[in-house]
Amino acid sequence: MAGGRRKKGFTEGDANRLIDSVLHPFMRGEAKIPVMMLDALAHAMVERNPGEA
Repeated sequence: MAGGRRKKGFTEGDANRLIDSVLHPFMRGEAKIPVMMLDALAHAMVERNPGEA
């Protein structure tokens, strides 16, 4: 890369926003609880703290 800089990958915040933008639209009706559980698990994995899920 020019200038010797490498672009950093996703930050935790970027990953959390991506999870929210993908899963939150599905939190309706009967699917709400399972999607909420998946959301919590995904966020815990990003934060590397699965004990909170």
